[in-house]
Amino acid sequence: MYEADDKMISIIRDNYNILQSLGSFGINLGFGDKTVCEVCEEQQVDTYTFLSVVNLTINGYKEYDDADRLSLPTLLHYLKASHAYYIDFQLPFIRKELVEALDVRNAERKLKQNDVSAKISSMINQTPMSDEQLSDREKDVIVALVQGMTNKEIADHLFISINTVITHRRNIARKLQIHSPAGLTIYAIVNNLVDISSVKL
Repeated sequence: MYEADDKMISIIRDNYNILQSLGSFGINLGFGDKTVCEVCEEQQVDTYTFLSVVNLTINGYKEYDDADRLSLPTLLHYLKASHAYYIDFQLPFIRKELVEALDVRNAERKLKQNDVSAKISSMINQTPMSDEQLSDREKDVIVALVQGMTNKEIADHLFISINTVITHRRNIARKLQIHSPAGLTIYAIVNNLVDISSVKL
């Protein structure tokens, strides 16, 4: 709790945020080592109202003995100046920070999209492997994978063992240099192994 005979400079030293409040009360700096009471009297600010606001904003203190002692003109001056400060300075600053943050996020999103697009374009524009490099059974495995089947489901569907499915998948990855289901899906669509409508999304 700050009191009227405390040094104004001590309050500032304890909490530099009080400088904005001083401006809102219309208190100019340059008061040296004077007390709160002396500074307020010199600058025509009600001491009780000043201390009430300072103790509320800094310490969260709300229990005052006499609300009737609050000076309405001093309080209104403080509120108007604080409002102007937030409208003219803080709000534009917050808006600027938000716009910059959103611009960064949008740029990051575009970079990610461009990266994915570039990878897809690169896959599509690569010289396609000739179909002869893949056996018919390997093509069947790719089609089944693209349709979302598990290794066991592929084995049952093609009447082969799970180990054979795994071997085919290893050979497909080695021949095509594609190591993800998404990559195989793009390959299968581009090379007309499957119709896009049959792809399980």
